[in-house]
Amino acid sequence: MNGWLAEPLDWEQEELYAPAIAFTVSIADQPLQLPQVKKMIGGEVFAENICHATFKLYGSVDVSPDLRGRFVMCPAVHAANHGRFEIRHSLYSLRNLMALAGRVMKIHADVQQDDVLQLLTEDMKHLMLRLDAIAVEADDWDAIVRECGRIALLATSEAMAYQKKRIDVCNLLKLFEAIEAELDVSDVSGMPSLAARMKMTFDYASRLVDEKLAVMGGLDKQGGILQAHITNRMLASQHVLLAGLQGKSL
Repeated sequence: MNGWLAEPLDWEQEELYAPAIAFTVSIADQPLQLPQVKKMIGGEVFAENICHATFKLYGSVDVSPDLRGRFVMCPAVHAANHGRFEIRHSLYSLRNLMALAGRVMKIHADVQQDDVLQLLTEDMKHLMLRLDAIAVEADDWDAIVRECGRIALLATSEAMAYQKKRIDVCNLLKLFEAIEAELDVSDVSGMPSLAARMKMTFDYASRLVDEKLAVMGGLDKQGGILQAHITNRMLASQHVLLAGLQGKSL
């Protein structure tokens, strides 16, 4: 039994970002029993049949704090000869699957660390406090309107950025599933799915982006209310100013 890795990916040629991932693969030249696999992997074991059920791929995948995997590949049955091409292709595909999952985890981390929404919420609250003042000086209205416009523009830009990330996650998932189809992945009876475990990264990223978009939708509604409030306060302020001028002229 020995360990063997496919040739390194050319990330630029594959149009993939080099992700922060770590994984090991061990290859056996004969079928393995589950206790052997568990001992080699040392964690919860997931599995798939691959290459028309010619091989079994076992693995344990951790997604937090970083994407890590330990994999074992072995023939499904005893045979005199096992295709080296299938092995190389499977290892190359596995590396691509981990790369795609790693890229999605990077999107998840970027979204999680993004604090723009919190800053926008605070800016909006601060602007509301200024509007709730008993009297707003005439010179302040220009600054208030400009600040409201800045918040609205930034909110729109952020919403577009999150929509782009949502599309990126969906497209990466399509690539992942295309590789699954090439490998002819199928379930191993009585074993949890390895592919489903790896795709948890896509679920995490999708849910987080959707949550951010929901918050952005709420901010957009608040922004509309804020703009209407500014307009009403400006009209009321002008009315008071005109009434004051008319009273002085009398």
